[in-house]
Amino acid sequence: IKKATDWEGGVKFNYYGAGYYTAGYPFMDADRMDYTANTRFKLWKKKINITASAGQRLGNLSHISGPGVTRQLIANINTFTQFNDRFSLNAGYNNFGFNSVSTSGYKSVRHALPLLPSYTWSSASMSNLVSVTYTWSKYDETTILPPSFTRNNTQTLLVLYVPSFFKSSISPDLSLMWFRN
Repeated sequence: IKKATDWEGGVKFNYYGAGYYTAGYPFMDADRMDYTANTRFKLWKKKINITASAGQRLGNLSHISGPGVTRQLIANINTFTQFNDRFSLNAGYNNFGFNSVSTSGYKSVRHALPLLPSYTWSSASMSNLVSVTYTWSKYDETTILPPSFTRNNTQTLLVLYVPSFFKSSISPDLSLMWFRN
């Protein structure tokens, strides 16, 4: 790991042997190795904070589920920008999933893209927050035996307004949500 005031970089390596099992995460793939390069840095007078990782997952390393080794890209990026005291934006992308080389040929991959702007303002008697969350998600699942392919694309939009009254113990909120599958 290499660190400085406005940036950081490093690598991460995980290995799970063929017989590894955990009760806390019973569906985790064993017999795999993940390696990623990770970074964090700040830009624009430290108002933009970016964290990212990219790497590869190798599965079936012991060839227990067949002769082949599976390979998958692992990627994640998150950007937070504080434009001023009132307005901020968080945006990101992540890719997660796994492959199986067994006779089923199971493959599952999820891509997600969230966008979250928020705006705050205050008066002498109250503060206000308006937050919008939009998420696009694509999920693909494939099996060879039996032959099957599933694709699920979703979009979610959540709008939230929270007024906070300084001299009241009641702080209501209003939210509206839209979902498309």
